[in-house]
Amino acid sequence: MVGLVVIILVVAAVGYFALVASPAIDVSQIEFQSSVTACGLENYSWDGFTANESQTLWLALSVPGNMTGTCTISTVGSATTGFTLTGANVPLTIPANTNDTLQFNVTCPGSSYNGVLTLTAT
Repeated sequence: MVGLVVIILVVAAVGYFALVASPAIDVSQIEFQSSVTACGLENYSWDGFTANESQTLWLALSVPGNMTGTCTISTVGSATTGFTLTGANVPLTIPANTNDTLQFNVTCPGSSYNGVLTLTAT
């Protein structure tokens, strides 16, 4: 009987720690590749996020328009292995001297990750 109680306590403890464990995805920052010139995005970065493996999140990034005229973001994707972007509100046309919001779903990799999420755009 004591053995059964110990087994139950061990299983309960393992289950508890699995539930309260820290997320396996830790994105410190979101940025665009330095070669991206659409709307000057190469000059901006955003705060990152934490998530669980294979979790899908909806992100909304405030994007400043450039000072000289209207610009358009035609496509957006991920340059970071394991991350997938879907459902982006592109093409997104941003008038001069205004801000708009680039929105998309990002699906995290199925294994742990710690670092920068680098995006592509045209």
